[in-house]
Amino acid sequence: MDTIPAYRKVRIDPQIPNGITWAKTYKETPFGRVEVNWEINSGNMEMELDIPVGIEAIVVIPSHLREYLLNNKKYSLKDDESSVVEIKSGKYQITYKI
Repeated sequence: MDTIPAYRKVRIDPQIPNGITWAKTYKETPFGRVEVNWEINSGNMEMELDIPVGIEAIVVIPSHLREYLLNNKKYSLKDDESSVVEIKSGKYQITYKI
């Protein structure tokens, strides 16, 4: 990611402090607003992402997990695969067990 111009690719890796169950945040960029909203619900991390046109995102999935939902479609990660999901501009929902 070091050779990509600023804000063309963003990394989304929620850090969850003890006792915190949700967060809503955004970052204004030259291409528009990147929004990341997450909530822990019944043992699941539920993220809503809004990535503006011109930006791609890398979403970090905890390395011990082997599956996640992206817009309600199930995806599996194999042991030899990275624990990141690469997405283009758009609105997304990502859910996984924590």
